[in-house]
Amino acid sequence: IDRWARSSAVQAEALRRLGNAKIGFVSITENMDYTTPHGKWMLTMMGANSELSSALIGIHVKKAQRQRAESGLPLGDIPFGYVRDNSPKQAPVTVPSEADAILQVFEMRVQGESHGAIAAWINPKGFRTRTGRMFTEYSIRDMLSNRFYTGVVVYQGDEFPWRHQA
Repeated sequence: IDRWARSSAVQAEALRRLGNAKIGFVSITENMDYTTPHGKWMLTMMGANSELSSALIGIHVKKAQRQRAESGLPLGDIPFGYVRDNSPKQAPVTVPSEADAILQVFEMRVQGESHGAIAAWINPKGFRTRTGRMFTEYSIRDMLSNRFYTGVVVYQGDEFPWRHQA
């Protein structure tokens, strides 16, 4: 039951739709008749417990992410120009050839080059995005607006200094 719906409202709506379609709900492992008042109450309590567990997990994940950001470590993927060190508790390190290319990308933008022109410059050099694709004007735009390159991490609107080289 707790894997079926993590929200009491979703569970109730799903059961309502099943009932309207004349489909009964049976759980073999719980061995309970959910058509009785006690069975309906038990199903409601199980749904509430699933929702509570999901919410508590969310709180703990957000707390851990904030602590990681406050300690100057990245959340999620590492952008072009950096790689993770051997330990997830270490700051990412720069890839020298990619770091040089990033500096050139920023310089080209300062000089007025378009995102498309910058992509046309970087792709023939053999560089690819972290997903292995060629750079597009959109990926260049995203690179230029990525706060990671300025030495900060943004978490829920707050900025924290990073431990990596800007």
